[in-house]
This record gives sequence, structure tokens and C-alpha cells, in this order.
Amino acid sequence: MAEVVASAAVESLGEASLSGELVRVDLLRFARDLNLQPGDELFVKLDIEGAEFAVLERMLTEGSDVLPFMKHMWIEWHERYFTAGAPEHAAVETLTARLQTSGIIVTRWQ
Repeated sequence: MAEVVASAAVESLGEASLSGELVRVDLLRFARDLNLQPGDELFVKLDIEGAEFAVLERMLTEGSDVLPFMKHMWIEWHERYFTAGAPEHAAVETLTARLQTSGIIVTRWQ
């Protein structure tokens, strides 16, 4: 079931991006809308130009219902967009550790 819903959503997003339209996806809502069942697994790649910090923080604080389904995340971190000493620089390690503690494999995407 989740695979069918995800495929339809991805097809729809693909059409919007081809038209040049900016598409925003609430990752937590998207995952919940998949109606995940025991045995389902999520693999996520994030390349969202600096928004990963807020998205992952929200996922960790509000997403206890979907975190068990997340198995692997590939994340392109954009801490370079923030000034030296900004909290985002330390957040890369902190968020990575929190995701790993939740049982998620985290790979830094370049």
C-alpha cells in the first residue's frame, strides 16, 4: 500500500517540478499519509538547501509514529550556508547522533 501511494505522490511532484513550479512537501505529513504498516520501511534522501535542520528537528520531536519505519537517510547538510559559529554547524553532529539513536542509518550526501 505505501509503495503505491509513494509512487503516485512522486509522479505528481515530478510533473510540478518539470513545470518549474516550486513544490513544498511536509516530510512528516508525507510519511504519515503513506499509512505505513508493520514491515514497511522508509529510505529518505534530503537535499533541501539548509531546511534539513528544521525538518529533522521536527521529525525527531513530533514523528515518533514514523521514526520506527525510517531505516536509512542520505542527507546533504548545508551548514556552509550559515555563518561560522551558527548553531547549524554543531547541529549536524547532534542531529546525526539523535537519528542514529532512533535506529536510522545516516549517510552524509555530497
